[in-house]
Amino acid sequence: MNIASFFKASIQTVSKENFKRQHPSPYLYLTIRNGFYHLYTSQEPSFALAEAWLKKINGAEWGLIEPLDNNQFFFMFVGKGDIIKAYVGGFEQLDSILLARCKVLYTVDSNQRASMLASSQHQALLKYHVEPLSPLTPSELAPFALKKRKKIPIKTIGSHGYGNEYWDSRILCLSGSNKT
Repeated sequence: MNIASFFKASIQTVSKENFKRQHPSPYLYLTIRNGFYHLYTSQEPSFALAEAWLKKINGAEWGLIEPLDNNQFFFMFVGKGDIIKAYVGGFEQLDSILLARCKVLYTVDSNQRASMLASSQHQALLKYHVEPLSPLTPSELAPFALKKRKKIPIKTIGSHGYGNEYWDSRILCLSGSNKT
């Protein structure tokens, strides 16, 4: 499963359009909650996974670990009922500071992936209040599908005065001649 990248910014420090421009991608999902933009981007179709989990799990302070392929995990942390951080990485990249703040740590237990955690990793989690969770269903994910952009912002290099330019996803045909 492709996991969308998560970005968060205060609505007081950046405009919505500038925030989207800072993170160019063909697919995106944007929501505004508690004075923050929550932006998910991907190069291919995906879901705002953290939003789906936030809707499914009620609670103010919690974390979640979902095993993925290739010894990777999806980690997310919620504080005061809002997403603090959501990312993909190896178990060694687990944010121990955010983990310590969790009142509950949910582990997504799909039978084929439950064995991904080594015994030492299981031992490291035993000091926390851990609860197993079933994976999200397709109907729980569907409302959080990233939308395909009609135009993708690209960052330009150089100082020719045009700033950020847009290209649309249709084929661009540039023609010109050097007739003098």
